[in-house]
Amino acid sequence: MTLIKIMDEIWDTSLIPSQSLQKIQRGRYFFLSLQKDLKKINDLRKGSGIPTDKNGMLSGENLFPLTLRLWNWNEELPGTTVIPQTSRSLELYRLHYFGVALELENFATLILWPENSRHSFETLEKIYRAIEAQKQPLIHFEGDYRIRLPNEIHPYRFSNIKLNLEDKIFEWKYIPWLKETGDTLFSHRSPANYRKVYLNLKRIEYAYINPRVSIGIVKDLLRSTGEVKLKLPYLDKTSQWHYLTVTVLHDEELIDINKGDIVFFILLETIHNDGKFVPERYIYHIEKADFIDIIGHLTSFVLYNVYLDKYGLYIMSVPEFQRIYSKVLFIASKYCKDCNKTGLIEWDLLFKSYLEPFFTIFGQRIYYVPTLLYQGQYLSALGIKFDTRLLLDKIDTLLLETREPKLNPRELNAVRIMEDVEVDSISQLRSLLDVSSKIAFIKRLNKLLKTSIWRVKS
Repeated sequence: MTLIKIMDEIWDTSLIPSQSLQKIQRGRYFFLSLQKDLKKINDLRKGSGIPTDKNGMLSGENLFPLTLRLWNWNEELPGTTVIPQTSRSLELYRLHYFGVALELENFATLILWPENSRHSFETLEKIYRAIEAQKQPLIHFEGDYRIRLPNEIHPYRFSNIKLNLEDKIFEWKYIPWLKETGDTLFSHRSPANYRKVYLNLKRIEYAYINPRVSIGIVKDLLRSTGEVKLKLPYLDKTSQWHYLTVTVLHDEELIDINKGDIVFFILLETIHNDGKFVPERYIYHIEKADFIDIIGHLTSFVLYNVYLDKYGLYIMSVPEFQRIYSKVLFIASKYCKDCNKTGLIEWDLLFKSYLEPFFTIFGQRIYYVPTLLYQGQYLSALGIKFDTRLLLDKIDTLLLETREPKLNPRELNAVRIMEDVEVDSISQLRSLLDVSSKIAFIKRLNKLLKTSIWRVKS
């Protein structure tokens, strides 16, 4: 049985096929970890009280509107004909689009069956309009779309879909929850975050992938094979340093890349049938960056990991951040000795130009802003009309009050919590609790998927 088929079987049954278990010669730990992590995700979902349908998928009506920014949107029909489980003979096109699901704060895939589903067909039509306009689509799902946790999306019976062609806020280079450094890029990540896609690049057709975003300096490259050797930044002096030598999937992207360049890149960890290792690594996209990007990347990475390591939205004080920023400047300058560092950017300017809107400052306090809170219509529908500062304060308080995952809402002292978050009605409190519980669920899910959180050394 091939690696892809083993992955398919585990996802379908949560078990490694018995006839394959003894035959697995590489990646045995990976597949066993996938089984364990799928159970952990299901336990987390049950503990959060979110129901699933008969196929084990969650409805968007029980979650929130979802925004998906596609990466392979301009590829023509990224998939092949397959026989669905509901049919024994009829072959239908199954398409695999992938990108980032903003409210899930994760990489995600979008599965379409355009020949069998009206909603899939309508979604595909909108993607093709984006192709015609040469604009990267930002797809907005509302209503009864479906999610197979942690990150597989199906249009299903959604009530509304929008296509925003102009939004530039969520560029992959700036999203904090995808960022890695040399300290973490070689570390284990949950196999449950790998999703099946149709790459059709070089020797890879179908593959299970997990993207990670980082920055590096080109130490060497071999254009004939599309290989590049990268020096990575490290924040922890005690880490074991590695160079990353990896194949770039799109050879044309190396045309303008030279030795000594600073580059951003999307690294795909992949499981595919011809792979020699589990997983293998490839660069899906690479582009030039500069010294300021190194500073921004490192500070964003630190702030998001501190957020994951805490219960609430409050991350640290401004003086604490200033001390961390000084360390980042020192590390970045030492890492990139030959960079042009004239006019080093001040911390507050870097914050406004690079870290917002993912992080924000009120007074002397720095907060993380969950992507879920960008949904103005969603918040209004719940009756939440506080300004950003007040909303972050209230959500932060509620996350601390309800930080025990198995805490029964009936056990909460509603009167005391209403006083703490300064609301004057049960309906307001219920709406705030609804939002904070979803933020807490996404946070716990992403901590599980990252396996280990990088911590700031004192």
